Amino acid sequence: MGRMEVFCRFPEHTYDFTLEFKKMPNEDFYEKLDEHFDSFEPGRYSYSAIWGNGIEAPKGESDKDDISFSIDIERGSKTFHIRVGEW
Repeated sequence: MGRMEVFCRFPEHTYDFTLEFKKMPNEDFYEKLDEHFDSFEPGRYSYSAIWGNGIEAPKGESDKDDISFSIDIERGSKTFHIRVGEW
């Protein structure tokens, strides 16, 4: 399926995932991304969030956790990338 790289440095842990879509996303998928994300580079979509250390956690997550999350998608690519960090 995909490749997973895990980097652990005490006390920080960063997990990088390269995942593959089961089938290529259609144009509707990218139109939805266009509606919800500002793309600084045409055809590239990125989202990131960070919480903990006084930054409020998203709904369903704990304020006690210190987390960073990001996802990157490129139009026409069968793979996408997710990075999760915790400290």
